[in-house]
Amino acid sequence: MLRIVSDQIGSPTWSRMVAEVTAQIVAQGISDISGYIEQHKRIYNLIASDSTSWCGFVNAIVDNSDETLICKNIASITK
Repeated sequence: MLRIVSDQIGSPTWSRMVAEVTAQIVAQGISDISGYIEQHKRIYNLIASDSTSWCGFVNAIVDNSDETLICKNIASITK
């Protein structure tokens, strides 16, 4: 049995989403990519719009997995 916390909430962000948004930002300055990067270098924050608990996240992974998982018995706990 997996014991997963249900009282910690976050917004899991898929790596593909990060890659696609990064590509869109870079594509805006494609004619002078080095100059564009120099002008726009800063810290960016990107998160998904939905939120879930760690337990909800694990359940979604298990529910959407087409693999044979060793453990599908998940218990929701609080920290």
